[in-house]
Amino acid sequence: MSLTSKIQLGGITSYLRVRSPIQLGAIAAGIGTLSVAGYFLAPYLRIELSFIKGWFISFLYGTTEERLLKHVLENAERGNPKSVIDTIDAWCWSTQWMMNVGDVKGLIVDEQVEKAAPKV
Repeated sequence: MSLTSKIQLGGITSYLRVRSPIQLGAIAAGIGTLSVAGYFLAPYLRIELSFIKGWFISFLYGTTEERLLKHVLENAERGNPKSVIDTIDAWCWSTQWMMNVGDVKGLIVDEQVEKAAPKV
């Protein structure tokens, strides 16, 4: 018994047997067009899926800002600004990306402010 007879290709081979070369060419062109379209549309599909995932998480657990606030209230030391900033940075590095200055760029900003020595 050959390998091809073991694999159930009956539906595919019977479908291809009754087609003319023109029809097979059209099928191949359609498959090629779909694969090229998929290649170029993939980034947009990922964005769409990412958006749906973000909406779903926000729907179940609250917005990103609400979840960050809850985390800060639960984990930061009350009345200690450094603890609040460190908690925000840790959350943004480990849990959810969020636009903030952060601990890496914050050092650069602090250095530039000290250089400028603004008179406030």
